[in-house]
Amino acid sequence: MKKVQKNKFNPLRIIGLIDAGMKKNAMSLGAVFLIFMDVIMLITIISMTAYFMQTSKNLTDKSFEERETVTKSIANIIYSAVKEGNNTNNYTILHEVTQKLIDNKLINFVVVYTNDRNNKDKLKYNDATQRIIWTTIPDITNKKLSINQVKMLYTKDYPYDTNIRIESGLVAQKLNVVIAYTLDSNISYYIKDINTKNPTLAVIFLLLSSFATLIIIKLVISPINSLTKGVKIFSTGNFQHKIPMSNYKELNILIRAFNEMAGIIFKTHASLQEKIEERTLEISDKNAQLNKAMNELKETQAMLVHGEKMRSLGELVAGITHEINNPVNFIYGNLTHLNNYSQDLMDIIDKYNEYVDLLPDAQKEETKKLLADSKYDYLKDDLPDLIKSCKEGTVRTRNIVMDLKNFSRSEKMTINEIDVNKELDTTLNILYNKYKNKVTIHKEYGELSMLDCYGGQLNQVFMNIIDNAIFAIKEQGDIFLRTKDDGNNIIVEIEDTGTGIAKENIEKVFEPFFTTKGVGEGTGLGMSITYKIIQTHGGKVDIDSELGRGTKFTITLPKDALKNKEEVENV
Repeated sequence: MKKVQKNKFNPLRIIGLIDAGMKKNAMSLGAVFLIFMDVIMLITIISMTAYFMQTSKNLTDKSFEERETVTKSIANIIYSAVKEGNNTNNYTILHEVTQKLIDNKLINFVVVYTNDRNNKDKLKYNDATQRIIWTTIPDITNKKLSINQVKMLYTKDYPYDTNIRIESGLVAQKLNVVIAYTLDSNISYYIKDINTKNPTLAVIFLLLSSFATLIIIKLVISPINSLTKGVKIFSTGNFQHKIPMSNYKELNILIRAFNEMAGIIFKTHASLQEKIEERTLEISDKNAQLNKAMNELKETQAMLVHGEKMRSLGELVAGITHEINNPVNFIYGNLTHLNNYSQDLMDIIDKYNEYVDLLPDAQKEETKKLLADSKYDYLKDDLPDLIKSCKEGTVRTRNIVMDLKNFSRSEKMTINEIDVNKELDTTLNILYNKYKNKVTIHKEYGELSMLDCYGGQLNQVFMNIIDNAIFAIKEQGDIFLRTKDDGNNIIVEIEDTGTGIAKENIEKVFEPFFTTKGVGEGTGLGMSITYKIIQTHGGKVDIDSELGRGTKFTITLPKDALKNKEEVENV
């Protein structure tokens, strides 16, 4: 039988037991108690609100009935005053009665219409055929206005009287009397206001009852929540957390056991954490070393591959330039003889032409026709220019061949003196076909002393930067080449008006394999090799660029950095 191991505790096990003992859909005691109390209070509030609203409705209906009764009594009083005024043709009593009623807010206005048609029916609201003979509203007496029109005039002056009722009747079969009054009384207004505020009061009461319930829950559930919170903090890895003792003995037993367990786990965890940190530190150091070695290996591999390609290309270009140079020199040399021979021939023809008139007529006409058909006069003037143009073309071809030959010189060389301005011109000659139709070159050369350097490498630097500048100019643009001598350094500035470099990419320009060109347009090695070459010469390169404005490379080359060196291998 296996022996049972004691005093060994796994912190993950206690966390697993806690999670396993909890049902997925379990509710807290506080939530259940809160919902129960809220339901009871809600039922109570709804019942009280319904009872109160029904009582309010009964009071409102009773108030409206009383108002209707009062209105009929008022109407009878006004009808009597109208009848008396009509009989005596004096409406003074009617005016006094209606004014008192208006002042006491029992009526709004009174209008007395004639009944010219002796119609026994009441006047319709939209009937505008009867004339107004008396009214409490100024400026409408003797006008023909319908009841609705009079009402609109009144509400324009008294917009707060919106619930106006109309009471009308016939007096002495000759007059139509219209009485306007507001149905709402003070009692109905207050009852309606209370009914409007009932939902708000119910919500406030419900919130207050919920708040009181929460206080009770906090007093009952707080010790249990404290223990639960402590277990959750412990499960996140904070093994130093201690749960404070409560006021309940039963819970204190569980809290004490939990705190002792947390202490044991903390010691074990601290020991493991220390070992993990030591191991992580070792792995980080090794990873840093491996990454550094990997980056150096990639750079070395890239430079070796590029160097081998450049070496092979140099040998190929050197062979081709040699083969091209021989026939070009042959053509250039023979053009001089061709010029002399053609001049001699034209002198002979001119001499014969002087004696053409001495020939018989048939031979004379034939000779003149031959000269005219061959356009001798034009050939005589054009042939020297033609030979001169061919000579200039061979001179340019020979210069390009020599530039290619100089540019592709051996990758392993001794330090020699070069003219930086001349090397820039050589690079421009080689790249002429790339920029001739879209870029204007601006040369701002200063007077420079000769520079001790590795010429082939420096040409490669100029080639890479100027080629990138040409590529950055999409349509038409300018490239500025500036050189100066500050005494200790030769400074070369190459500035273009191209698309520029994004700010986040400037620091990556000299990283191996980084390129913003499309697939097949660049390898990402040119600028990395450029940076290494400048470092080899003890110099530095600075970049100033902005998207849409262009880019400026400033190369600083110390004059005496390579005086103590004899030979290096070109990258």
